[in-house]
Amino acid sequence: MTLLIAAAGAGFFFGLYYSFLALVPVTLAATMVCCASALLAGSSAASALLGIVIPAMVLQGGYMVGLTSRDLVGRFLLA
Repeated sequence: MTLLIAAAGAGFFFGLYYSFLALVPVTLAATMVCCASALLAGSSAASALLGIVIPAMVLQGGYMVGLTSRDLVGRFLLA
């Protein structure tokens, strides 16, 4: 659960401040971290796949929320 919250927060941050080209390396890095974590934990292939796909989807969802709320959040950050 903590990983999903961190992925959503990172996606939100990158959506606010960076273009979509930043999302590709961030998603690949998150995939590598989740893959290494699943291998070290000795998870099965299906469990490892879910552990990789779900955080990547949450990261991209957080990015979309951050991207669409740039104007609203920008008012509070600059004030």
